[in-house]
Amino acid sequence: MQRPAEAPVAALDERCFQAIAESASDMIAVLDADGRRRYVNPALAGLLGGRERLIGSDSLADVHPEDRTRLRELLRQVVDSGEGRRAEYRVIDRLGRIRFLESQSNVIGAGPGPLRVVVVSRDVTERKHLERELSDLKQRFISMTNHELRTPLTTIRSSVELLSGYGPRFSASERQELFDDIRSAVGHMTGMIEHLLKTCRSAG
Repeated sequence: MQRPAEAPVAALDERCFQAIAESASDMIAVLDADGRRRYVNPALAGLLGGRERLIGSDSLADVHPEDRTRLRELLRQVVDSGEGRRAEYRVIDRLGRIRFLESQSNVIGAGPGPLRVVVVSRDVTERKHLERELSDLKQRFISMTNHELRTPLTTIRSSVELLSGYGPRFSASERQELFDDIRSAVGHMTGMIEHLLKTCRSAG
């Protein structure tokens, strides 16, 4: 009995790639040397608006205008060098929203056929928003802490200066009031420092 002819390796590789790409949660595109899309998987089509619109289109058309020049230069480097590149950039999705993507681009098809670049992307929008929120929180925390520590320091310094320069002119009760202000300010600072240390230990 004659065995069926084996499929060419290239055809098998293409079918394997497509089977993996079609079910992947990551967004996958195959580009030509000019950056035009020759293949997009369902994940990418869902984000940017359908395969019919995307196949044959410029892959940079959906990139945020402020990131487009940088991405075009990166694509040129990948094509010219044959070396992969990683990038983080913004795209405009099918609903007009700005999304942050993290992508890895690699050259494939190094044989006699046309050069192709496969781009595997992941949506990192939520991570970017979290990073921004944490940065804002950090700045607010620094500002609040700076104010809370400087206020008692100012009280201590002014009280010490008054006692040092005009102490003999103050009555016993006035001097006691200044000492009480210093004691209160020191207590406030001590409480702030203990709170900061506790917060840092909890965060660690």
